[in-house]
Amino acid sequence: MIAAFLGIVGLSEQRAGPNIVLAISAYDADTPTKGEVFVAITSWDSNNRYHATVREQGHPDWEYEFVPHGWQPASHSYPAQIWRGRSEAQPILAVVEGGILIPRYDPKQVAKEGRSSHG
Repeated sequence: MIAAFLGIVGLSEQRAGPNIVLAISAYDADTPTKGEVFVAITSWDSNNRYHATVREQGHPDWEYEFVPHGWQPASHSYPAQIWRGRSEAQPILAVVEGGILIPRYDPKQVAKEGRSSHG
């Protein structure tokens, strides 16, 4: 079911196409880890932009912008299942209750001094 949803998202969000292909491959082939995703929402010219900070024990934090398809996230922390690329690289898919988060652009690693405590 998630793979079908990811395919639909891929058709509607072509700028994130390569990330969607990676997310589908990871979902089909890999086992997720448990972590947390903090969602922040900013507004610009009446448009909301959604940003995720992905946290897992033993991994650096990563941030990325995402487009919520079929759900309305709130600004808070969510327990998540997280899939990573090869060699435990950046997160390429996070699934929370109610929604899927795929990076719209390449995720950026959060600098240690830039870490903040959300939630």
